[in-house]
Amino acid sequence: MSIRDRRRRFDFFSRLIDDPDGDGYLVEVIPDPSRYEWRERGGERLLFDRLDKCFLPPEFLHQVAEYAASHPPHMEPPDILDAAEYTRSRVALIRDRLDGKAPSPDLSDKSAAFLDRLRDRDTGFVIASVDLVASTSLWRTIDRDTCIRVLQTTQHEFAEAVARFHGHVLKYTGDGLIAYFAEPTITAKSDLAIDCALTLHRLMYTTINPLLRDRGLPALAIRTGMDVDEARVTVTGSAATKLQVDILGEVVNLATKIQQQVAAPGDICVRAALERNLHTHWRKLCHPSELPTDWPHTDFDGSPYRVFAFTPAWTKPHVPEVDSSS
Repeated sequence: MSIRDRRRRFDFFSRLIDDPDGDGYLVEVIPDPSRYEWRERGGERLLFDRLDKCFLPPEFLHQVAEYAASHPPHMEPPDILDAAEYTRSRVALIRDRLDGKAPSPDLSDKSAAFLDRLRDRDTGFVIASVDLVASTSLWRTIDRDTCIRVLQTTQHEFAEAVARFHGHVLKYTGDGLIAYFAEPTITAKSDLAIDCALTLHRLMYTTINPLLRDRGLPALAIRTGMDVDEARVTVTGSAATKLQVDILGEVVNLATKIQQQVAAPGDICVRAALERNLHTHWRKLCHPSELPTDWPHTDFDGSPYRVFAFTPAWTKPHVPEVDSSS
């Protein structure tokens, strides 16, 4: 079943209850009260979804309960539980890299090995296209060695964070990267991907930029475009020069187009199909984004294509930044 055909996400709220027999624990699971409420309609008590503005029929709730009973929860928590603390912990390492003290890299490719296991299969992916805005001007304003160190440092830190959210880098784009987050559970990977994107933006604006300013270098801005869908993992290229395992599908192209044509500097923009997959907590932070007048794309069902944006607070100039001397 493709992602476009899958049922809507349903968010629960769970509460741990002591087992009166002392043999274990009981867990009470209810529809997330921050998103759903019971309402009367036509003499029937129905659950109302405040985000999607719709009533959920009883048969839908039965399907959710049956699915939950037969599918154990897939837990994949990120390695970064506190983004603010994580970005602070990277200050000394980033400072050393900017000052040319980085250790020699180990030229391994864990992403290629991971994709090789998915070769010739259609797999669900969340794709994130991350770009350093106007980085070309760096080459004209600072010397080449310094510019290379800035770009290398930024890409290294972004890639490190991606891995900590169980993602991989598909490719580097000179001044950015394309990351992917693969199934088995696309809802969990959607949450991980947006959490990762927010962490990358925090890292750029509250940690890397202060260190750049300390060195008299221009601050940078980033923008991110994201999409979700199935794509085919396959081998591309020629053994005569280079073969690589790649992800081929519209989802990669659309994530890049959203980043290039919709996202403003500082924004994280996501396709509506991905926004619907996000947890209630993340969806409440989204707001509709304006599309270019000549945007040619439609959604899976032929309806108007919609994009939602996050604009993290720390992209604004008045937000306190991490003390770069710590």
